Amino acid sequence: ARHKIAQKYHTVVSMATNLGTIDLVANFACSCRSVGLADALNSVLVFASDKQSADAIATMGLVSYHDKALGDLPSQAATTYGDFTFVRMMWLKVTAVYLVAANGFNVL
Repeated sequence: ARHKIAQKYHTVVSMATNLGTIDLVANFACSCRSVGLADALNSVLVFASDKQSADAIATMGLVSYHDKALGDLPSQAATTYGDFTFVRMMWLKVTAVYLVAANGFNVL
């Protein structure tokens, strides 16, 4: 996956999601395709909280990353700002940016 993404500008669009927010990723992908930016999706890497999310991302034609080493992450959406699910997913978002940048890529 590393060589598939970031080929053109050495830049990765990094996202993080779980099943509770997968609709936002789908909306992003559909919006890119509808305005002629389908090629930009080749630079998207979605960090998934669980295997089901990773599988759903793959059906959208996007590259995903999921590994149990990232910890026990929630698959549902947060109920309120700052709840445990929110905090765990914020950790995944920060980690998603860090891992891409630490591997020498520009990150959006």
